[in-house]
Amino acid sequence: FEIKLLFRKIFTAIFFLIYIFIFSKVLIYSNNLLEFFVVLVSFFIFTQSSFMIYLMIYMWNKNETTNDNHFLKPKYSFTILLPAFHEKDVISDTLKSISKLNYPETKKEVFVLIHEKTDDGTIEVVKETLKNLNKNNIKLISFNGEPGKSQGLNIGFEKSSMDIITIFDAEDEVSENILNLVNTSMQNNNVDIIQSGVQLMDLNSKWYSLFNVMEYYFWFKSVLHFFAEQKIIPLGGNTVFFKRYWLKKVNGWNEDMLTEDADIGIRLSLLGTKTKVIYDEKYVTKEETPPNIMSFIKQRTRWNQGFIQIFTQGLWFKLPTLKQKIFAIYILSWLFFQAFLVVFMFFSIAIALFVKLPIILDLITYLPMYNVIIILIILNIGIYEFTKSFSIKYKYYFILKSFIFFLPYQIILGFSAIRAITRQFLGNVSWEKTLHTNVIRKNN
Repeated sequence: FEIKLLFRKIFTAIFFLIYIFIFSKVLIYSNNLLEFFVVLVSFFIFTQSSFMIYLMIYMWNKNETTNDNHFLKPKYSFTILLPAFHEKDVISDTLKSISKLNYPETKKEVFVLIHEKTDDGTIEVVKETLKNLNKNNIKLISFNGEPGKSQGLNIGFEKSSMDIITIFDAEDEVSENILNLVNTSMQNNNVDIIQSGVQLMDLNSKWYSLFNVMEYYFWFKSVLHFFAEQKIIPLGGNTVFFKRYWLKKVNGWNEDMLTEDADIGIRLSLLGTKTKVIYDEKYVTKEETPPNIMSFIKQRTRWNQGFIQIFTQGLWFKLPTLKQKIFAIYILSWLFFQAFLVVFMFFSIAIALFVKLPIILDLITYLPMYNVIIILIILNIGIYEFTKSFSIKYKYYFILKSFIFFLPYQIILGFSAIRAITRQFLGNVSWEKTLHTNVIRKNN
């Protein structure tokens, strides 16, 4: 361990020496403020994209598979919270999926949480489904007041009686052994929170779905592990399992936040909770990408705006270590970088066409391009691994598709970030719903 720590310090020192060397060259060879700005931003983008590459491959050489024969005897009991809002097309299949969970009936309860006044017929579908399932431990809870996921979660939490509280979304296809997996992991690892994998599955349904699916793949398979180890983690919106004590400690979910999941992750990190991330393809919760561009933009806008809310709230500043604060800033301010990147991209094209830079500075401006190529290579390796893991037919045109649509996808992400910043500036904190069409079940 000491040797590993020594090498890490040496590597960090070398990295900063290289950084200082390049920065000095920028100062020496820049003829004006414009050149200095362009080259410095290019090097910043290179640094950020290098860290992104590191996160994407962070967990790649570690095996997380779990043998079904090694599940421990059920010790923990589970309350499953299932918030639903305008989900009459998907909720019935989700309830059927959850009803098949392989775990003692006396150690699990399910609360379907629906706001009465904004319901579009989902309540009737739930009642009919529950009648057919005929299970006493699955109950419908309807409520009034302000509509919102967080309010429903808090109402369900107040009525819960089990050891572990978890959340599934209304469109989820849940692994039947997920509770056995979590029960075993809780006992073996003595953790407070478990974030299990969530995976979009419709890789080829829309032009942008390939990138959206792979975002989830790398996020849950690799990136979240890194942040969990740093003890600063923005939790996912579902398939996250909390020990009851910790939810009581933070008084449940913040009903004013658009991303209640990331918010509660930060607040629990402040208390020093131990979080374990599990991504095993056999046990991931399966979901679908938003059905159209506008729905995708609204979803990403909501996430980004929620991060702005958490950032401006400032609780992250109370984290005990400087390293945690730095990573919190990185996580919560990433959307500003995405927004800036879109604007800078068009600016840099104009600079390349009309401004002649000294050769050494010109070489530095090309550094981000090399990382983009590396990211695309890693992305395509991930696509192949994803199709192999989930027994999906791999198609070679995925390679061409990834190269053609990579830039348009980044532009959409940047636009979503700009839209989130604009909404927050104008004081618009209304919740925009993501549509679900049950596409992954229809295609199976």
